[in-house]
Amino acid sequence: MSFFFNKPLYQAKSGTGILGIGIQSGTSQDGLDMVLCRFEFSPVEPVRPVIKLLEGTTIPFPEKLQKKLKLHSFEKKADLEEVLILGQNLAAFTAESLLDKLSEWYIAREEVCFIASHGQTLYHNRVSIPHPMVCTYQSTDSDLLSELTGMAVVSDFRARHIAAGGEGAPLAPLFDHAYFRDDSKTRVLLNIGGIANITIVQPEHELHEIVYGDTGPGNKIMDQLASEIKDGMKYDEGGKIAASGKVDEHLLEILADNPYFKRPFPKSTGPELFNLNWVMRVLTKAGLDQPSSKDLMATLAALSAKTISDCIRKHVPSGEKADIIVSGGGVRNHHLINLLKKELRYPVYNIDEKGGSADHKEAQLFAYLGFCTLFTTGLPIFAPDKLIRLGKISLPSDISKPAAF
Repeated sequence: MSFFFNKPLYQAKSGTGILGIGIQSGTSQDGLDMVLCRFEFSPVEPVRPVIKLLEGTTIPFPEKLQKKLKLHSFEKKADLEEVLILGQNLAAFTAESLLDKLSEWYIAREEVCFIASHGQTLYHNRVSIPHPMVCTYQSTDSDLLSELTGMAVVSDFRARHIAAGGEGAPLAPLFDHAYFRDDSKTRVLLNIGGIANITIVQPEHELHEIVYGDTGPGNKIMDQLASEIKDGMKYDEGGKIAASGKVDEHLLEILADNPYFKRPFPKSTGPELFNLNWVMRVLTKAGLDQPSSKDLMATLAALSAKTISDCIRKHVPSGEKADIIVSGGGVRNHHLINLLKKELRYPVYNIDEKGGSADHKEAQLFAYLGFCTLFTTGLPIFAPDKLIRLGKISLPSDISKPAAF
């Protein structure tokens, strides 16, 4: 047993480079984000290998698969058989897409050490606010994915995080602390996906000391409204609709009064709570008329900006030198970014300007966690003397040619 707890599962010589694949699908559910990364081992900082992003792509879901994902996402009740079949279909699509991309990138499957697959979150929620338990489910049949690709697959990162005492989300802080810490200033890593999350990385803080959490709505509600405005419209491009509207200040005040926003960090949430139906219920309960589409979009953008900004102001002391580094689909919502700049008055950067990738940061994150699961003794996520490996490992039946190991 000491082998598993005190040593990396697999050994590699210092300076050796390996290839890993990171795959994830966010709450937008528009497709698979896939990256090919090269990791160079560091004898000084084993949990901080040099990572080079070699390739990155987003593969749109087929319409039928996407409809199934949306049908079974963020609902408390679902048909169990359909959910299980959905996982198999998602694994089959992932395997086919991955092998096609490797061929396109002129990479033989034997050259790849591992696949780190986050899968598609179908549900993530606290059982109750006072109770510490969290329930989460990511659709990803990692055993089937391993069989279909012939590669080792690391998966179920969120479930493992919960088992160790966390909330399962966000996991971005693990990557943010390793690669975006600055010795001279505070950095706020803001990811605006369907849900927005922040990591506040201060120079003197170790991993277990950093402040992080989901701030609340990001793009998801605005995306839902966009599809209501026009069939086939996936999002408010550039925030143009929101910019043309007027914020309903009364509605904004009521939406921002949700108890979630008063909870301390760390915390997590999802579209189970923050969705367009929630907004409509708030309108009905308050006896308010529904604003025009453009005014409602403006109000939703203001809600995202306000709740993000409130969290940052609460945890970054006034006058402290800080940069805001933004990733995720929200970087393209220019109206939302401008609102944040007005609210915060800190320099706001696209993560592309700081050596990261706005489009592929989360897929890189899971590739990194896959590496740490296999090649380190774990990360000190909650305490300096408690190392935790995130992820479960699935191996293919035929490992007669374990090129990675």
